[in-house]
Amino acid sequence: TLRNQRESPLLRLPGEIRNRIYDYAFSGHIVHVLGPSREYPMYRATDWQPTGYSLSTLNNTTTLCRQIRSETVLLPLERNEFMLPPLLLSYLLSTLAPQQLHAITTVRLFSACW
Repeated sequence: TLRNQRESPLLRLPGEIRNRIYDYAFSGHIVHVLGPSREYPMYRATDWQPTGYSLSTLNNTTTLCRQIRSETVLLPLERNEFMLPPLLLSYLLSTLAPQQLHAITTVRLFSACW
């Protein structure tokens, strides 16, 4: 809204600077797809401490306001590497919307061989 644009220090910044901030905040993570947990797939970025996140949790910062959401909603998918075993690939594909799938740029498949 106009109020957010006037009062938010972030939204008052030029778009180019906001994009640099978003790039810093949303880029460079390796997101491990851990598989289903309850009703959501779990994801864990290697440099984050908690044991797992649903995709909606990875996107929590994009729900601050509509403008920030519209500017950042796909960035966690575009700017990070998703790592998963081949068995979870079809599961991941079935949990994301087409727009989200098209946003993913890097997927690394791994297999644990003992």
